[in-house]
Amino acid sequence: MTTSADVHVHLGGQFGYQNVHVHTSKVLGTGSYGSVVKATLDHLPCAAKILHTIFFRDDDPGAVDFAARFDQECDILRSLKHPCIVQFLGVVQDPSNRRPILLMELMDESLTGFLERATTSLPYHVQVNITHDIALALAYLHGNSIIHRDLSSNNILLRGGGSQAKVTDFGMSKMVEANPRMTRSKITQCPGTPVFMPPEALRAKPRYSDKLDTFSLGVVTVQIITRCFPTPTDAEIVVEDDSEPTGQRVTLVPELQRRQRDIGKVPPDHGLLPTALHCLKDRPRDRPSAAQLCQSLGQLKTAEAYTASEAEDQGRRLEQQLRLKEEEKEAEIARLQEQMRQLTTEKDHLASQKQREIAELRSQLQTSHKPPVQRGREAMTVSRPKDEKALYDAAHGGDVSAVTRLLASNVNINCTPYPNGWTPLMTASFDGHVEIVRLLIEAKAQLNIRGKELGATALHMAAQEGKADVVRLLTEAGAQLDIQRTSGATPLFMACQNGHSDVVEILIRNGANVNLPRDNGATPLFVASQNGHSEVVNILLRNGAGVDRAKKTGSTPLYMACRQGHIDVVNILLANGADVNLTGFKGRRPIDAARLKGHSDIVCLLEKRGH
Repeated sequence: MTTSADVHVHLGGQFGYQNVHVHTSKVLGTGSYGSVVKATLDHLPCAAKILHTIFFRDDDPGAVDFAARFDQECDILRSLKHPCIVQFLGVVQDPSNRRPILLMELMDESLTGFLERATTSLPYHVQVNITHDIALALAYLHGNSIIHRDLSSNNILLRGGGSQAKVTDFGMSKMVEANPRMTRSKITQCPGTPVFMPPEALRAKPRYSDKLDTFSLGVVTVQIITRCFPTPTDAEIVVEDDSEPTGQRVTLVPELQRRQRDIGKVPPDHGLLPTALHCLKDRPRDRPSAAQLCQSLGQLKTAEAYTASEAEDQGRRLEQQLRLKEEEKEAEIARLQEQMRQLTTEKDHLASQKQREIAELRSQLQTSHKPPVQRGREAMTVSRPKDEKALYDAAHGGDVSAVTRLLASNVNINCTPYPNGWTPLMTASFDGHVEIVRLLIEAKAQLNIRGKELGATALHMAAQEGKADVVRLLTEAGAQLDIQRTSGATPLFMACQNGHSDVVEILIRNGANVNLPRDNGATPLFVASQNGHSEVVNILLRNGAGVDRAKKTGSTPLYMACRQGHIDVVNILLANGADVNLTGFKGRRPIDAARLKGHSDIVCLLEKRGH
């Protein structure tokens, strides 16, 4: 056999010269009539069936009969075009000995090899898929009046790990009359592999119908389910049939017993078991046709696909439920943290209030021991609680004349007549009474006194409420710009949180620290991004705010903007170099936060940027 030659090729009735390279060392399989080796046709891989030389010797009386059957196989192959039948590519002749060589499409492996290689049972959907493909091939053959007669696991080839199965080897195939009920063979010996044959094919005068292939498919199906292989038997082949002469009876008792044991290993609820048992009926008329098998196996395949889809849907539902539980857990943690913070704040306020009361008592005690002359001006500034409330109420209500009059009466300008611990300057700043704030500043009101509730100063309150003119007065008078509330929030933080861009500019212009965080690590840029204040975000970034400064949880401004769905802020942060791969809560990236919250526009934006 030459390894490479230009040979005459017959392809579907057309003739041409093709370059065929046959690799005799790469044997894919060996049978009674020849071997299958790897080859290439026009540089494309294919399989070549090389027949044994003995079948083409001139001195062999059986060579003529074999040559006729070989020609019949070629004729059958040329007529077959089906996705579940191995494609016939042509016939070439070996120049050295004139043996014909069949060229066919190359598959990955035989079903036998696939089952031998498997270490566990095949997945159910693979079992159904292989069986269904074989049934489709048989239905096509029977529809064209062809009986395969040698269907076995060796003659079924696979591709893609069982995703596609194809029937091959039509050397024993027989063409019959249209719609025959039964055809008597002229061959006196049993065709094919006996262990795959039905009883009617094992008699001395075999009778064939398409139900022969159906029986063989039943044997193959049991083999697919159990991965147990038929075992050759040397016992006398006898079939009980009174119509046959003595000595012409055949049976496969050991094999039948083994097959029954294999079937006993199949779980009773296995989906393919009814199909296998139906195919293995003793009488041909009790077996299903290939077309009926296609229908029943197709239903199994559809049900399997539906089950897989349903399982996938259930998995998605479970994943969504887990996400919701994670969000609920996250919210509960945040709520508990806020409660803890409030308790801590309240504790600090009580301690601070107690310290102030002690300090006030000490001051009063020291003043009471001074001589009247020494007390001088101090004794004159002691005011009554009624006057202090009047001053506070006037400042709160914006009554300039009342404030002026009360200040002239030497009332305590820094009084805190109500439980919240606010001074007149605080309430005037909160309400935005510019003239009263100016009067109190001129009267030397203390600018940095903290309230009892949250530890906020007058500047905190004005910044929080967006009172730009009041903020300007307080900063010019020397109020501390970076003073922090109990939570650590600065006046700038409060202005950024509420989106007061004019106040933000005043504070930054006077030297406020743009990166000073509160106690949880959140910066002014973080809270502005979280609340979607794009103008404030721009101001902060222009003045040196750290674009990736994160909270203690790891969440960055970009992460929070994506989570809250503020796409305009996301664009600004990205334009200023925000890192899209920094992770926040539970290791999630900004795109994960947007996807979790359903902000598809932000997800698309990040994906377009390659993130």
